[in-house]
Amino acid sequence: MSGLMHYSLQHQHQIDHANAFRECGFDTTPSPYVDTPGVHVISGPYFAYEQWKHATPLMIDRAFWDDPNSVSIFWLMPDGTRRYASGYEPRPAPELEPWQDGSDTALILADYKQDTTAIEVFAVDRFDCVTVRKHPAECTTDKSLHEALKAADVVIGHSSTSLFESVRRGKPTICTDPHNPIAPVCSSWVNAKLYRGDRSVWLHEMSYKQFTLDEIADGTAWRLLKDVL
Repeated sequence: MSGLMHYSLQHQHQIDHANAFRECGFDTTPSPYVDTPGVHVISGPYFAYEQWKHATPLMIDRAFWDDPNSVSIFWLMPDGTRRYASGYEPRPAPELEPWQDGSDTALILADYKQDTTAIEVFAVDRFDCVTVRKHPAECTTDKSLHEALKAADVVIGHSSTSLFESVRRGKPTICTDPHNPIAPVCSSWVNAKLYRGDRSVWLHEMSYKQFTLDEIADGTAWRLLKDVL
């Protein structure tokens, strides 16, 4: 037994995560309170998060690119930072589109309940047109993320995983969260020079931050993650 995963019976995706971890030898429990020796695994920042965030848990979160059978997995450190797996062997990842040249229109991708007022103030001084796309949990829209990104020259965000898609599509991106894994290939603030540099090393590293449910079940994810700490 490598550890214990806590999962909610109310959410199918957490049940799927638990089934995959069970296949690779972990125990699982629908309770956030069970305490056993070893690694504790939590799925998302809600169920069992408060009970085990102090214990350097292995945390499952949203995938960085659109794959319904994938999740990002990392060690949640006591100071709130994340440690991901790494390696030299090539892993599957989306193809990168060339950087685009435009810089007239900006799209702000808001986090859940984020106040983007300060960002907007700086953005309207730099860009001819600024649009704010609220988090899907707060607002419904007829325009898909694909359509919104296509209409923008530059994308601005903080912790949104959708910033990965903007960088992949060659949209110069501004990421105000230095801990976001997308940050190394982004500008850090609205008035900074737009980044259009190399993304190949970054994309390779990103491929070790995301795993399929099959890779959890067959032990690949745990093999790469267990030696990180």
